[in-house]
Amino acid sequence: MRMGRFATIGAAAACVAFFAACESTEDPIAPPPAQNLTSAEAEALNEKITAMAFQGWGFDQATASTVPAAGPGVSMNAVGAPITIDWALGVRTACDEGGTFDIDGTITGTIDDQTLAGDLTLGVTTSMVDCGFMAETQVFTFDTSPDLQLDGTVAWDRNGLVGVSTFTYAGGLDWAAADGRSGSCTFDVTVTLRQDGTETAAGTVCGESVDSGAGS
Repeated sequence: MRMGRFATIGAAAACVAFFAACESTEDPIAPPPAQNLTSAEAEALNEKITAMAFQGWGFDQATASTVPAAGPGVSMNAVGAPITIDWALGVRTACDEGGTFDIDGTITGTIDDQTLAGDLTLGVTTSMVDCGFMAETQVFTFDTSPDLQLDGTVAWDRNGLVGVSTFTYAGGLDWAAADGRSGSCTFDVTVTLRQDGTETAAGTVCGESVDSGAGS
């Protein structure tokens, strides 16, 4: 009987201790930091990555008033026949915080040597290797996986750009932030180029919706 009584008292004490622990006012263990980007970071990264992609090429307004000289990638056909454009792109840009941003591909199209109207089709691949730059308050480092593909067509006449041109820009990113966050995600953005030379970009970056200007 005595042992049973002590056992009952011990069990009761254990229950009291258990419930006291459950009702503790101590702060719980903090969860690990989120491994995703904030919407502001995604917006900033979208602007930076899109602007860098367009650094390696651009529509030259002078093209609308000056026929390009013959040379690599430019075929001066017979008078009255379109000028054929087939430029190879191979541009390497140093990223702000180290690493590289490469642009490789082609620009193809034609220019009418009489009216100077024409169109160009862009098909390039952009790749980042340990490419670092600031977004909001953090330095981010990127590697493309897979590389980002940028495709689209732009048209113009003697007065400049014609209509609205759209470019698709999509691929994958492996990223790491200076605060310890990291992850893998997709980049899927549509860039719009308007007659006045302004550019906007909208889509998703690492699951966050973005809609911003991309420079001009």
